[in-house]
Amino acid sequence: MKWFTSIFIYLALISAAAIAFSTDFINGRIIGGQEAQRGQFPFQAALRINVTDRPTFSTCGGSLIAPDYTLTAAHCVLIKDVMNIEVHLGAHEILNIEEEGRLRVVVQPENFFAHKDYNSRSIVNDIALLKFDQKVTFTDRIQPIALPSWSDVNVDFEGKIVVASGWGRYSDDVQGISPVLRYAETPVESQRICMHYYQNYEIVTDSNICIYTGVGKGTCNGDSGGPLTYTDENGRKIIVGLTSFGSDIGCVEPGWPSVFTRITSFLDWIEENSDIKINP
Repeated sequence: MKWFTSIFIYLALISAAAIAFSTDFINGRIIGGQEAQRGQFPFQAALRINVTDRPTFSTCGGSLIAPDYTLTAAHCVLIKDVMNIEVHLGAHEILNIEEEGRLRVVVQPENFFAHKDYNSRSIVNDIALLKFDQKVTFTDRIQPIALPSWSDVNVDFEGKIVVASGWGRYSDDVQGISPVLRYAETPVESQRICMHYYQNYEIVTDSNICIYTGVGKGTCNGDSGGPLTYTDENGRKIIVGLTSFGSDIGCVEPGWPSVFTRITSFLDWIEENSDIKINP
């Protein structure tokens, strides 16, 4: 990759697709990862964003955090003329609409709650909630992911192994989405190093968490809104990030971190905009 390639910041709402799920998944990719086992990520959601008077739609990732709430990125819901968002839970084979154990929940715009201070230029506060009209029933394929506790607020997770998951393209050589859910494990990058790479844009802040891509693993163009998870010392999985943005000079150009919304920076916002209570 030529280093003089002009660098710009992508959000993942790039792709438009045909009426079925047989389309690009936001041009998102889980790079250098592997296929998940069925039910390995029961909190994983696929979002289909339907727009009024268009035969096409966009897609994002999300995470089930309660029986009636999915967490995603603000830029996934703040779309002009959005009609509704379909939240697909329990999916593994993304193209298989009739997949056993899968549930589709349709969310109307009045139940989209994007952060009021989200800024599409600086990409700050890139977080949103989708509220369901009815609570879903949990199964072995549909389970919520735990949120961080208040005691985690000052934890930076630097060096900890985290997992990004989604259905995005997993190689520049592959066209279209992955037909199955994939994931990649990689360490959390130093905040100082992440800020250094993006210093010309002044968009990485303490409310972001970044992952190291020097091992050839990461996200590229998104799986926007999808989860970044960490397994604590008690074996409990918690969501620590939402896929937000990265550099567009290549999928895992060594060094350039993928950037996520840091969940611990928004625990108060989650409590204020839902009936979810954060653990001490």
